[in-house]
Amino acid sequence: MKGFVQYILSVAMTFLPPRYRSTDTRLRGPAMVAGILQAFGAMALLLLRFYFFSLERAGFIGNGVNVPSNLPEVNATPGGGIFMMADFVFNPLNAIFLYFFYEGLLVRFLAALVGHQVIGTLPLYAISGLHGLIDKKRYKAYVGRLVVDEVARGSEKQGYGLKVYSCRPKLDWNPYMTVEFEGEFYQYFKEEYGPGPRRFIYYLRKQPVGIPAAVIDHYKIDDVLKPEPDKWAGTPGLWDKMFSNWNQPPLVADEVVRGVGSRQDYDLKVYSCRPKRDWNTLVTIEFEEQWYQLFKDERGPKPRPYIYYLRKSAESRPAVVIRPYKIDDVLKQP
Repeated sequence: MKGFVQYILSVAMTFLPPRYRSTDTRLRGPAMVAGILQAFGAMALLLLRFYFFSLERAGFIGNGVNVPSNLPEVNATPGGGIFMMADFVFNPLNAIFLYFFYEGLLVRFLAALVGHQVIGTLPLYAISGLHGLIDKKRYKAYVGRLVVDEVARGSEKQGYGLKVYSCRPKLDWNPYMTVEFEGEFYQYFKEEYGPGPRRFIYYLRKQPVGIPAAVIDHYKIDDVLKPEPDKWAGTPGLWDKMFSNWNQPPLVADEVVRGVGSRQDYDLKVYSCRPKRDWNTLVTIEFEEQWYQLFKDERGPKPRPYIYYLRKSAESRPAVVIRPYKIDDVLKQP
């Protein structure tokens, strides 16, 4: 009996958004059952409403069935049945039942069956979204306004080299990265929380000599005031993908930036207004009597949205395919 009750509760739980339930994968079976029950329940209510609807509207469609069909009295209102069906389907309550039928069968059931995903019902997602907005408002009130960080230098006796007070959490700081501040390198090892306006406190110790820095964060106390970068910047939209030849920026010569020092992981960074389709990791690029190899590319803003990162080619690596490159090559394209 207890197991049956737990199963019924698990079926009911699948109607909830992930915010209000666990993400246990064992809910896949109950989610399929919930989708089927929702579809059949919505269809049963629709059929019941259609039965009473047809009884109420039968007089508008035609006479009773005991009247011969070849008499002119039958279907005195031509096309009346079509309008009655439209009236039934577009009734707000019936439309809601119809939506729940399709949601249960085509969304929730198939998502659990094919995608192994447990999807709740849409009205509860609306409540979850409202709950999320309230939480965001509370969080903004908790962290307070944006202010620059405060940095206190420590010593070996204190157990840290740098103590950073910030008004916002530094989610990208972890023990496996290096934090560079005013020309010195540190490693994060502990954090704690304090009073506002700088609630987030981070402890860093000087990085031992000889340990390679895989990821470096060049930290400044006013980084928190900088706006967050748009994660979709440079990403081609639907118009760019479907009509790429109609939406190209004007032809301009490339821009080349040379990497200087250890802060850059590239030797050459090329900004171009057109894609270089013949550049790949197997091609050697010759620029100003130096050989380079492509290792990364990305998209950026116009007028030069195509960005390529190159490293100097190893002298021992044979050059199978060489592409001589000049910054004005793009202007020679047909």
